[in-house]
Amino acid sequence: MVPRFKEYDRDGNGYVSLDEAKSILQSAPFNFPASKVGHLLAKFDKDGNGKLDIEEFADFYAEAKATYVSLCSSGQPPSGCIATFGRQLCTTIEISQSDGCSL
Repeated sequence: MVPRFKEYDRDGNGYVSLDEAKSILQSAPFNFPASKVGHLLAKFDKDGNGKLDIEEFADFYAEAKATYVSLCSSGQPPSGCIATFGRQLCTTIEISQSDGCSL
């Protein structure tokens, strides 16, 4: 998770701002609607300081990924969902992280 955190902590201050986190959720591969974005940000900024430290970010990113996979398997997936192969849902996130999905 540390490399992912450092990728999004663009200014290297040890936090991902809520604006940066919002950008993550509204960009590929997530492409979440605004309603999902607000919910996730409010849920994981536990201390209310307007930014995510590495622990908050780890929980935030895991939830975002789980939400994305859930949305991809629903009737209204966000753009960026790849396909379902057999019983395993493969998403752009999983493919980019080499989690066993392949095209």
